Amino acid sequence: MQSLFSGLRTLSGNLSSAEIRSAVDAIPEAPGKMGILRAWCALNADHPEAGCMAEYALDTALKTTAYTIEASVLADLSKPIPNVADDQQRRSLISKFDALSRIAANLGPSIKYVDFQLSLALAEAPVHEFGCEERLTALLRYINQMDDLPSKAEAFATVLGALASFDNTPEFAARLNLEKSCLSEIETIVLRLSETTADHYLAFKGVICALSARHLDKALEYTRLVNTEVRRDEILADVIRTLIDRATAEVKPFQLFQVLNQIKGRRWKDDALETIIERFKDTRTIPGDVLDGLNPIILDLNSISDSISACESLVSGFNLLARNPSPTRDETRALLWSQIIGRWSHIDVGWRRIDVGFTISNAVAGTCKEYAALVFKQAEELKERWGISAYEPASAYVSCIRLVIRAFRGLLPKKLETSTDIEKMVSMIDVLPSYGERAILWADLCMR
Repeated sequence: MQSLFSGLRTLSGNLSSAEIRSAVDAIPEAPGKMGILRAWCALNADHPEAGCMAEYALDTALKTTAYTIEASVLADLSKPIPNVADDQQRRSLISKFDALSRIAANLGPSIKYVDFQLSLALAEAPVHEFGCEERLTALLRYINQMDDLPSKAEAFATVLGALASFDNTPEFAARLNLEKSCLSEIETIVLRLSETTADHYLAFKGVICALSARHLDKALEYTRLVNTEVRRDEILADVIRTLIDRATAEVKPFQLFQVLNQIKGRRWKDDALETIIERFKDTRTIPGDVLDGLNPIILDLNSISDSISACESLVSGFNLLARNPSPTRDETRALLWSQIIGRWSHIDVGWRRIDVGFTISNAVAGTCKEYAALVFKQAEELKERWGISAYEPASAYVSCIRLVIRAFRGLLPKKLETSTDIEKMVSMIDVLPSYGERAILWADLCMR
């Protein structure tokens, strides 16, 4: 447990390189130590001392004989290299990591090897342009030799997406040719997959998600080839996750809205909306244009079918806007609050409504004490009125009523039941505040 908390603190990115090394050295287990270093390099690639940490992480991996340095490890550890400002340090890191390229190619996984080589190529571009072009050309040859078509298409799409990060000047002559080559290969493979595979989710997910990072329109074009609506929606939900898996300032809300409009199934649309608000709900600093772009999506949270999930998401949206006030956002926040109260009132199961009420009150207490106190008071009133306010007593009470129904059934064949018995049965069932639970119990009684 101590190692876990040490690792979480290290991942924050607020420590100096000396403090990070000290924290990592205190972790005794090699997998735990390397797991923290990999995650740190991937999450803090633009840290001022990230280059030093990448070198330290690689040295640590090489010294740990029981640890296998395969492509996914190198892909994570090499993330900071393109951001190293000192050319000499950058060249040194490229050389050290490149020495393990052959091993990484043999051990795989192939997609991670592609990510690893792209990090090195991106780092190499400013200091050795010809070497960068050679690396990219060799990488395309490696991809062409891959046997698995879905992985091959995903690899080409990954390269295509990464090319947009390279220097877009006339001097970088290879870029345009590489883009054309990747697009051509992807087109050929996608058409072949559409004709020869049955499970289009497995076949298309990788390439579509990889394309969506930089070429969303092309990715959405390929989703139309997927053979069932459910599979299309599932892939589009994965695309949403790809689009939000980046720095907050780089998220483009109009793209998220564009993908959401393509999702047809209610289940997958709900999942996508919850994923988006989950991504931003605890983010403290959001650029104004990003937040304003999220406004239509936040307003759409009320369409989530499950009332409990809708309340949770709406409260997250409410708090997000409360932390970033403006006249327009305040209007949206007022509308969200009315939606929160409305969806809360739609929760049929009594103890659940009480529980959600207290949850809402606790969640908004930090942003609006007046609303928090209001909901808390209403939840307390429901608790006093209904009596049964938690899962355990509610479950026990319903089970007891079912036993009573079974006993009551024994009276019916000989017509021994009385009007008093029926009245007591009615009064016991009516104690439950949930109309749905009452209906289920009455149906159970009728079927017996």
